[in-house]
Order: sequence, then C-alpha cells, then structure tokens
Amino acid sequence: MRGLRPSKIAFGVEALLLAYPTLIGIMMVGGAVLPVITGAHASRDYGDAVMGLTILAGLISGWRLAFGFLAYDTPQFRGIQRGWWYVATLLTLVSVVAFAALWLSADFGAAVAPLGYGILFVPSYLHLSAEIWFRKAQ
Repeated sequence: MRGLRPSKIAFGVEALLLAYPTLIGIMMVGGAVLPVITGAHASRDYGDAVMGLTILAGLISGWRLAFGFLAYDTPQFRGIQRGWWYVATLLTLVSVVAFAALWLSADFGAAVAPLGYGILFVPSYLHLSAEIWFRKAQ
C-alpha cells in the first residue's frame, strides 16, 4: 500500500463528517421499519418501511464504497463488485430528485423528504467516482 494520498485524507474527513447523518439515517430506518416488523402498523406504514429500506440500502452501499476506498489501493478498489456502485448511483440520483422535489413542491416534497437528506452524501459519491474514473485514465 502506498502512502496516504491527499485525496484519501480528504475523503477520511468527509467520512467523519458523514458519521452523524448516518446515525440519524439509521434511526430513521428503525422508526420506519420497526412498526411493520412488530405488527403495530397502519397501511401507510408500508410506504415508510420501503423508504426506510431504501435509505438503509443507500447507507450500506455508500459506506461499503467508502471503507473500500480508504482501505485499498486504486486497483483493488476498482475490484469492488459493480452492484455496490449501481445501488449507490441509483440512490444518489434518487436523493438529488427528492431534494429538488423538496424545493419545488411542498406536497410531493413532503412525501419524499427523508430521501432528500441523501444530498449530504452526494459530494462524497462524486469524489469516489472521480477517483475511479480519473485514476483509470492515468
């Protein structure tokens, strides 16, 4: 493993800053999924559970990529399965759309508001993507 690159140090700082929003996201997931799991739910809780599981998938894939980037050299990092990237890319796009909906429409925006918080993770996703694609070109 080569020495720490400034990019890895910067991403490490990004990861530390995203630890708190991740904790909040995990609590949101628990609040959305537990009523359905325990049987104490109304029909509207199914949509919340699906949104909670979507958030959980985004958090898991994002942190998998983050730890992979911090732990491996670039060739090994490129070897991470594409499924992690697909989920992270999809959830990044969903977060951007949900965030835009929050600004454009109060009615629709309120329904997808929890997904809009994923906008906090978009810069880190772009950082990881740039690392992969720009280093591949070198």
